[in-house]
Amino acid sequence: MTERLKSIFLVFLICLSLFLSYEIWFSGERELNLKTSQVVNLSDLPVKLLVPEKVVINFGNRSHTVIEKDETVRSVLYEFQRVLNEYQAQKLKRSIEIADQRKWETMDGVPSIHLSYTGPIDGSIFSFVLGMNKGIFNNFSIKDFYIVVGESPLIYFRDELSGRIYKLDLGPIKSNFAYLMNQVKNQKPLNYMTSSELGFEDYVEGNVLIPVELGGFDLYKLKEVRSFNIGSEVEVKNLQKKYMREVSKTIKEADGSLVFTDGQKTLKVYPDGSLEFADSSTVKENSDFVSAYDQAVKFMVLHGDYSENLYLMGTGISREQDDTEYIFYFGLKYNHVPVITKDGSAIIEARVLRNKVVYYKSLNKRFQPLNIFNERVLHPISAIDKALSLNNSNSKEKRRVLDIKISYYYRASDGACIPVWIVKTPGNTILIDAFKGDVVLDGLGKS
Repeated sequence: MTERLKSIFLVFLICLSLFLSYEIWFSGERELNLKTSQVVNLSDLPVKLLVPEKVVINFGNRSHTVIEKDETVRSVLYEFQRVLNEYQAQKLKRSIEIADQRKWETMDGVPSIHLSYTGPIDGSIFSFVLGMNKGIFNNFSIKDFYIVVGESPLIYFRDELSGRIYKLDLGPIKSNFAYLMNQVKNQKPLNYMTSSELGFEDYVEGNVLIPVELGGFDLYKLKEVRSFNIGSEVEVKNLQKKYMREVSKTIKEADGSLVFTDGQKTLKVYPDGSLEFADSSTVKENSDFVSAYDQAVKFMVLHGDYSENLYLMGTGISREQDDTEYIFYFGLKYNHVPVITKDGSAIIEARVLRNKVVYYKSLNKRFQPLNIFNERVLHPISAIDKALSLNNSNSKEKRRVLDIKISYYYRASDGACIPVWIVKTPGNTILIDAFKGDVVLDGLGKS
């Protein structure tokens, strides 16, 4: 009788375990309580991660600003989601149509909001996150949206696959975009102008935004708070257990890196704490961009890599025979200023094949914003002059600036995050210290 009760109790525990697993992954309010005491609602993450790298408000009359407050950026994104859902509910709605390229080039001159992402993102991710169950963006790869503000909001976007410009007339929908723009304007934000408006077209692309005033930059001193000691057996063991329960082989490489494997899964931990994980075990599930995105986010959360400052930078795809591998790149931002590394790569990269993460790479770092820098930020034109002085080419095209933006540069040698101006020219990207004007790096992404 005792043995029978034990068996019944064991079956009960197994059923309870299966039920709880189901609740974690499939219930509407999917929450994970991490060891960091951080409660993560998985159902909220897709929209939280789909934050543009830059949101530009074009007020018209040669007046622009870049939104720096995360809460304002999210307000714009949620309003974007709301009007698209209202559009979708209309019985008679207009379809997406091809627009004139020249119209796209004049968007900065009309009252509009520009959502700019780091890299192209598959349109099905936008359809899924923004609640478009008809999948109207599914056949596109999108990096930029323009929302033209008016009685009937217009949405323009460029398909990065074909290079075509598309327009979506939302019809008679009342939006809060004009209200959000006025809110931003009343906060007296930094004033920007395009290089063509400033008369710098000779050496800077015409649509590059340049701040006219520099007093309002809130750049934080970032302190690394998540460091890893590869010499600590406890820290190494804890990290290894996150990715595999048992280890059949451990290898210490010449550079001090540690490699763990169980025969199918492999984890490589570098001396600075960054890591790579690969899983060669096979599954037969099919996946698409949306389910693969979901798997990548779950994997990131379960392994303790999620942070409120993470955002989706871009997506990619790799096809081999009958298999499709979906690739996701995530970055870090603080007060809407991104963190970059020496090789210019993403902070986190996840590859999903057959609905399973088969490759995962992470910087495995987190930073804490401390006090704001008191120093005055170097004028971007001075940063441009410094960057161009490094180029000895007589070619006018090669001495042309394609873009300039401010970021934090993570220096692996001492864990410092340095505010820099990133100056992009044809064939090169130069990092200039945003306060001192020194060259921090000549050739981002070059070995």
